Amino acid sequence: MAKLNHNPEEIEDGIPEGLYDFQVTSAALTEFRTGNNGMTMVLNAFNNDYNFTVYENFTFTAKSKWKLKRLCEAIGVEFDSDELDTDDIEGKAGKAVFRRKKGDMYLEVGKFLTAEEAEGWTADKGFEDNVPF
Repeated sequence: MAKLNHNPEEIEDGIPEGLYDFQVTSAALTEFRTGNNGMTMVLNAFNNDYNFTVYENFTFTAKSKWKLKRLCEAIGVEFDSDELDTDDIEGKAGKAVFRRKKGDMYLEVGKFLTAEEAEGWTADKGFEDNVPF
């Protein structure tokens, strides 16, 4: 048998919550199992210390379009355009605060930030103080 040499004392709890840059690597329209139309998106999130992938879903119902609007504001795309297309979103970059999924070690988008909001965000205030829900 071969020893794993996995150094069990060297374990991290996952990537820390906080402000990260992101780039949209893919955006595709879909119909979810609920029958609602929406979009699946893959983000590459990063800062000087970490680089990770996040998968986000957007449903296009009246109650949930706010999330798409926040994304558009963060990446500088016109939400109100009738011509808004996944091609307008793919490749765009912005900033977002990422939070830990409840009961999980993975991160998800807590809030997409405009350039002005990102400029005023400071980690020393703590995650909850900077992202009002």
